[in-house]
Amino acid sequence: MLMDHHQLVRFHVVPTRNVMVTKEKRWRNRIEVRCSRWPPFKMWVSSVLNSRTFKGFMIFLICLNMLVLMVSTQIIGKKGNTYGKITWVLEVIIWIIFSMFVMEILLHWLVSFRRYWRNPWNIFDFTVTFISCIPALIFPFEVNRTKLQLIQYSRVLRGLKLFPRVRQVRVLIMAIAKALKAMAFILVLLVFLFYVFAVSGIFFFESYTRSDRMDLTYNMFFMDMPNSLVTIFILFTMDHWYALLQDLWKVPEINKVISGIFICLWLLIGAFIFRNLFVAIMVTNFQNIRSDLSEEVSQIETQTQADKFKMEIMEKRFSQIQTAMDKDIT
Repeated sequence: MLMDHHQLVRFHVVPTRNVMVTKEKRWRNRIEVRCSRWPPFKMWVSSVLNSRTFKGFMIFLICLNMLVLMVSTQIIGKKGNTYGKITWVLEVIIWIIFSMFVMEILLHWLVSFRRYWRNPWNIFDFTVTFISCIPALIFPFEVNRTKLQLIQYSRVLRGLKLFPRVRQVRVLIMAIAKALKAMAFILVLLVFLFYVFAVSGIFFFESYTRSDRMDLTYNMFFMDMPNSLVTIFILFTMDHWYALLQDLWKVPEINKVISGIFICLWLLIGAFIFRNLFVAIMVTNFQNIRSDLSEEVSQIETQTQADKFKMEIMEKRFSQIQTAMDKDIT
């Protein structure tokens, strides 16, 4: 069916069931669920966690946390009864929001502790939540300006919890991660070229660095290895390259041809070739990830429609059986 384009339904055969669960155990769980008066608590919690209302509520709490932190930064250090009351209210709101974040994690653990740790986004969310509360737990009562700033900085990290909850942001992060893996050898080559051009610049422009002229603006750029690496990175971004070249030509000992070839060659290699390679790899990975996610969503929608159609058939058969039994009774 994958190759026949005239079929109505296309699907990929993907094993989704846990092979460690036997048929007898699965049947027993189904019977327990059907015979129970109320659905199992874990099932109810899972439906709540996956509902749009709860997800939207958690996004609202994250945005509210960011807004409260922004307001608290404006009144930090100010004295007065009014500012003290406002600070206390904001602190209470922050702790209530943090308790909701912890409650969400506990609910996920209640549904399935092992499955929670298999999702990298859940690990990221837990790490951000845990790191943001470390300073408040270490300094619960001792408060000075330095420790208060540390607590505020850690709370800012809670805004990162928004990343796993927005699909477009997840696609971007996954594209960047895959692009970095694909660009590993390119990055190694780029670092090597950075080193070669930085060392070459120190030797080529030694007379420029040691010049006694007072009108030189960038004579510190090739003084040592750190400054030279920063200069090469500035040229990589095509910033101040012509001003630097004009400043080099002010020194009579500097060969204009060699300095011009050095700057233009690095602009050609770094700013044009490597930067366009990075953009091409990023766009390619972004398109691949987006197509994979779109295919996954389409498969889920197809499966949902198939389950709905199956339920309608089962309900129709059940009604027919019920009608036949009623006729037999009468």
